[in-house]
Amino acid sequence: MPGPVTSAASVGCHRLLRTHREQTVLVTDAAEVCEEIGGIGELAEYPPADTGSRDGLPELVRRMLDVMPARSSVGAAVLAQRLGERPETVQALMGPLVVEGLVELRGDGYRLTALGRAPSAAGRAGAADDAGATGTAG
Repeated sequence: MPGPVTSAASVGCHRLLRTHREQTVLVTDAAEVCEEIGGIGELAEYPPADTGSRDGLPELVRRMLDVMPARSSVGAAVLAQRLGERPETVQALMGPLVVEGLVELRGDGYRLTALGRAPSAAGRAGAADDAGATGTAG
């Protein structure tokens, strides 16, 4: 708030107003402030929702992650049987899941990583502390 031009405490405000004339608007009351900035929330964008590692994945991939063990390993043929899908289909999905860090390849098959066990953003509400302990042995 600028003060009297005779006050040393007002020098900074007056200098900013003078230097940035095009970007400066003086107001005399709350109604004029509202007029300049708009209604509450009118101009502000909502922050993007947090996304989990499973958000945005195709339904088949989410189902596959749901039936995949976290502690032991399982082969693509066993996963395919659990899902009612062809083994070739399941095997084709494994490479990208390994690259993304959701699944790891072990000598005897695949298993979930900590990232793969993390729930989707929608499932995280109130369960952030449990995110690493949701895997099941297979």
